[in-house]
Amino acid sequence: MVIGPASLSAPDSVAADTVFYVDWVGPNNTGDYIAIIAAGKKKWSGEPYFYTYGGTPRPLQSSTKPGDYEIRYINGSNSKVLARRPITVTAFVGSLDGPANVAAGSEFNVAWTGPASAGDYVTIELVGATVWTNESYFYAYAHSPTGGLTAPLPAGNYELWYVAADETVMLREPITVDPLQASVSGPASATHGATFNVSWTGPNATGDFITIVAVGASQGSYLSYGYTNYGNPVTLTAPAAPGQYELRYVYGGTNQETLAAAMITIN
Repeated sequence: MVIGPASLSAPDSVAADTVFYVDWVGPNNTGDYIAIIAAGKKKWSGEPYFYTYGGTPRPLQSSTKPGDYEIRYINGSNSKVLARRPITVTAFVGSLDGPANVAAGSEFNVAWTGPASAGDYVTIELVGATVWTNESYFYAYAHSPTGGLTAPLPAGNYELWYVAADETVMLREPITVDPLQASVSGPASATHGATFNVSWTGPNATGDFITIVAVGASQGSYLSYGYTNYGNPVTLTAPAAPGQYELRYVYGGTNQETLAAAMITIN
């Protein structure tokens, strides 16, 4: 389908990491596409684009780096530029609002504003880090205007990040993770098969649980258990086999780390 000589219509400027719409006219040959490319750059090298066969107008995403750019209509068969339109990418527009301090391992909320472009996410990262290291995160588009994060276990100075899909950190806000505090307290002994209560302190993050295990059992092991979000104290049932056991507060994250333990004898 031949539409006509190539031309482009789009905003004069757009904020960084933001989706905007481009109207176009052109031959619409097989493989023709429209891209946003830094002004002065000779060739397209993977910058955001769309094929013209999808129609007009179509969405395009601006770069995460402010500066002077061009929108180009490019012939799909020979890479010839059939039309150009200048566009300025301005500074990123967004915000992060979280608590100044959080307890290690605890869950907390972060309010945010931003473009919520595909793949954008909010996370918590240690001060000085240059890339995300698999800490707690949420995608912006799925959690507006507030999302939940879980604080790391090591205490220290951290930052909240708004990160674009290309891993560029667009915003940073300081946050302090306070030292971990966790404990379990139950009876010194219990009769096999009997129920008993265990009081606890800890982050109470999703998946945290209190359990009883044989002394020396591997991390993440459990017998009778109860999740901390069920309340305090948690009720457990003593194992059938007498012996020395441990009461454990187990963090619900991937590593199932024991945060606190206390001895108990099962008679």
